Amino acid sequence: MKSPIVSRPARGLLFTLLALGAAAPLLAADPAPAKQAAKPAAAAASGTVLTLGKGKPTGQVLTRDQLRACLKEQPLLKASGEEVVQAQTALDARKAEVDKVTAAIATARESVDTTNEQQVNDFNAKVRERTALVDAYNEQLPAFNKQAEAYMGRKDAWQRDCADRPYTELDYFAIQRGK
Repeated sequence: MKSPIVSRPARGLLFTLLALGAAAPLLAADPAPAKQAAKPAAAAASGTVLTLGKGKPTGQVLTRDQLRACLKEQPLLKASGEEVVQAQTALDARKAEVDKVTAAIATARESVDTTNEQQVNDFNAKVRERTALVDAYNEQLPAFNKQAEAYMGRKDAWQRDCADRPYTELDYFAIQRGK
């Protein structure tokens, strides 16, 4: 088979473009949609197979659109997880306050002189403080639980739909190029 005749300057330009990576989008054109849809399992043959998770690839190869959705969800999921951790940290700090006041009440209970009005008032103020802290903590719990459940649902869905599903390196790089 004869190779096409390419003049020396044109061949030099082609090699220069390849070396600079400028011709890569031209050489890596998307396959026809019909070909890609007709053989999803054969997509693995078109490049290195990878996964977004740490396990072995399982299930069918992700289509480019599925991979795009998984890649888009990944940073959102991470941010959502960080928000849940921050909310948990705030709840833990509030619970530590409750525990501190509860311990102070337990200690004061033994030494309060019930005939001394000032000591009784101070003790009752500590009890009211604890009640306010417990109420504030309990008010935050439903919102936190809802946030944590939503995160866990999204995380479970991502694990199921994306984590160890195989995808081709070619699709990944095509997405990175905006295709």
